[in-house]
Formats: sequence, C-alpha cells, structure tokens
Amino acid sequence: FYILASNFNDEICHMCTEETTAHQAKDILNEFKDEIDFNASLNLPLGLYTVMKYSLTRNHNIFSYLASFDFNDDTDFIKSISPLIPSAPELEIYQEDVRTSFHINFTIKGPGMQLAIIKRKGDSKDAN
Repeated sequence: FYILASNFNDEICHMCTEETTAHQAKDILNEFKDEIDFNASLNLPLGLYTVMKYSLTRNHNIFSYLASFDFNDDTDFIKSISPLIPSAPELEIYQEDVRTSFHINFTIKGPGMQLAIIKRKGDSKDAN
C-alpha cells in the first residue's frame, strides 16, 4: 500500500507553473506556515507489516541550503559544498504487528510531503 500526504497552498502550486525567481520561491515557501496532521486507519489482514515513511520537507534539500547562502553565484563554492550537503528524504522504518487495524499518522509543518510504503512481511515485491 502507498499513502501520500502533502501540505501546500495555491500560491506554491502556481509558483511551480509560472516563472519564479529563486528569491520569490524562497519567500513563498518561508511564508507558508500551515501544519497538517493526517491520521489514517486501514483494515488490513492480520500479520506483520513493514512501514517505510519518507519525508520531504523544506529543510533537507539543496534549495534550502543555497537559500541560506542567499543563492551565492560563486559556482566553485557551490560545487565544493554540494557533495557534503545531505539532501535525501528523511526515512523512518518500522514494523507494525496488525491485530485489529493499522493506524498511521502524518504530520507536516510548512510545505512538504510524506510517503508511506506499507508491505506485509513475507509478501513478494509485487504484492504492495
């Protein structure tokens, strides 16, 4: 099973479809302070499930790091620090023993996205 939760507004959506400078994008993203708390319950067959939850937030991406340096145009500087910057999604992995129903929570502060991949332990790769 795949569950995707996202938190954004119309201004962020329009930013992605219109010509926007890096400084305008930074302002739009920094001004969006909404939070979302999403709870889901699934009626799954009894068993042990592996859950992998990926979180993409404004904190762990190359854009936010470059914004901290005010989008410095020094390409040598950017090239030298790029390999050192952790820009992968945050990953949380755990197992859940389902006896009645499966519950999962998504909390996103500001713009972001969370993806949960829920797989029954022992199922083949194709059985998500």
